[in-house]
Amino acid sequence: MYPKIEGLDPDETKRTFQGVYAHSARWDPETPLEDKDVIVIGNGCSGAQIVPACAKTAKSVTQFFRAKHWLVPTPKMDPLKVRDKVNNVLGVRLSRMLLFLFLEAQFPMFSNDGYWANKVRDFNTNKARTHMLKTAPQKYHDMIMPDFKIGCKRRIIDYGYLQSLHNENVLLSDDPIVSVSEHHVHTKSGKSYHADVIFAATGFDVQSSSGNIPIYGLDKEENITEFWDRTGVSAYNVSQVAGYPNLFYLLGPNAGTGHTSALLQIENTLTYIDNVAGYVLRGEASSVDVKLTAYLEWKREINEASKQTVQMKGGCSSWYIKNGTNSVFYPWSQIRYWWRAVWPKYEDQTYRWTRNDVIQTKRRRRHTLLAVLLSIILKFTYFK
Repeated sequence: MYPKIEGLDPDETKRTFQGVYAHSARWDPETPLEDKDVIVIGNGCSGAQIVPACAKTAKSVTQFFRAKHWLVPTPKMDPLKVRDKVNNVLGVRLSRMLLFLFLEAQFPMFSNDGYWANKVRDFNTNKARTHMLKTAPQKYHDMIMPDFKIGCKRRIIDYGYLQSLHNENVLLSDDPIVSVSEHHVHTKSGKSYHADVIFAATGFDVQSSSGNIPIYGLDKEENITEFWDRTGVSAYNVSQVAGYPNLFYLLGPNAGTGHTSALLQIENTLTYIDNVAGYVLRGEASSVDVKLTAYLEWKREINEASKQTVQMKGGCSSWYIKNGTNSVFYPWSQIRYWWRAVWPKYEDQTYRWTRNDVIQTKRRRRHTLLAVLLSIILKFTYFK
């Protein structure tokens, strides 16, 4: 998403600013920054990476922000070296299991209330606060310290951002930008800052990006983007949409997780697809589609569960939530998702069986009948 600022239109033909302008999604490391005045708008995960990178070579880096974030320290040991050592001692499967359990232990923090939720949250909050106060310049402490519960927004792993704020060529400001002219940024307080390069680290429209490909299902008059615009973004078990047979999403709606690896979530989804779509892949069915009743019930359940999470009740404004609805994060633990992937509810699916399946079914019945008859014969022949 681009910021809506006068003079800074994403369309170059309508833009007043005459310097280099780019969104963080289009970050080009070859952009010349030496002797340049760089403006960074935003201070989320992207901004926290861009500022220290630019500070190494730019003449000046001025970062404007409006929202606060919890920053957590990087691991003291190199994760890759730790992984290799643990793998050599325990093996890959066991080391992955231990890592999963370690990360899953943080999940209670994302529940808004409860004894363990408060304990885990307090531990992580104190760890983040200590790191921020110790690492950031004192003049910025009040400016950057969040007043909402940790986990309400995506946590930022601090790879040198807070330390870079000590640099003489770096300035952090919460003075809102009101307009941009040919070579300057103008703020609400009346100040102006010279700008050669402007980077917009202002996030992404995650909800809209889920349906940016016009996919048509059984209703050929309405694609999935139009369907979601009308009904709200959702996917049964974060993967299927009613009326769109044989369509499965990886990292689909509500697949996001704030405490564990996205790779694990992808692996669980692949397990789910292998189980549910296995009949189609083996040629026993031509299609599989989640029932509309199951889809709507899933949507209701996930909205109700989301209301009890820190993302909804943590006191912040987050891109996780749009119009009071969650279509981004998974409100339950990954253990639950793994369970649903390994043992899916087949009664929630509608299959169109093929002739091949009918033949195999008859063959299985015939084999079963022969086995029963053989057992009876053996019983009366040898076990009189």
